[in-house]
Amino acid sequence: MLRSLFLLLLLVVFAHAAFAQNTQNTQSTQGTQSHFEYFVGYTYERADTNADQFNTPAINTGAGVIAPTTFTQSHAGFNGWIAEFVGNINHTVGIVGSASGVYRTTTITDTNGNAFRAHLHLYQFLWGPRFNMHTSSRAVPFAHALFGYAHIGGSVDNFAGNSRTSNNAFAMAFGGGVDVEANHRVDVRAFEFDYAPTFFNSRRQDNYRFSFGIKIK
Repeated sequence: MLRSLFLLLLLVVFAHAAFAQNTQNTQSTQGTQSHFEYFVGYTYERADTNADQFNTPAINTGAGVIAPTTFTQSHAGFNGWIAEFVGNINHTVGIVGSASGVYRTTTITDTNGNAFRAHLHLYQFLWGPRFNMHTSSRAVPFAHALFGYAHIGGSVDNFAGNSRTSNNAFAMAFGGGVDVEANHRVDVRAFEFDYAPTFFNSRRQDNYRFSFGIKIK
């Protein structure tokens, strides 16, 4: 958690420094293009709970043996934030650094039918190219392919086994969206939609996320 917040702080600091130096924009009939851009917004992610991270083998307490616990995985809606820093190579291609964090308090159930309250979080740190399609209108569609890693963790209330755990895995995001120019410094991201799979425990989790927010350029 602290490492994630530290990485986000670095992202904000570097974005602010880049924005302060970004005094020249490339003007064309297709709109305004900055060398550097910074985006922050809200994101909703439909993601795997990865409930199996809390699985517990049989526990010998000395007074007896607690049977192993296996949790049933499911998908749930997570809410959170997303932030991006973009360095534009030219009018069409940019390099994206993306950080996001989503959170969910939900109920997970083991195979014995026992239900537990779980507090889950998922952080993703991704990098890759973005392609912008400038038109004569204020709307700029874009598409990207991002790669990096994800960190998942959480805690379970009143559970004798792995009540708190975390894990890291490879992650990706393939998608795009539309930015609408408000003025020469600010765009409104009307929407961004990504297929964002993760690969915890050597298997693929098919996650999807929707985002919107404000881009400073």
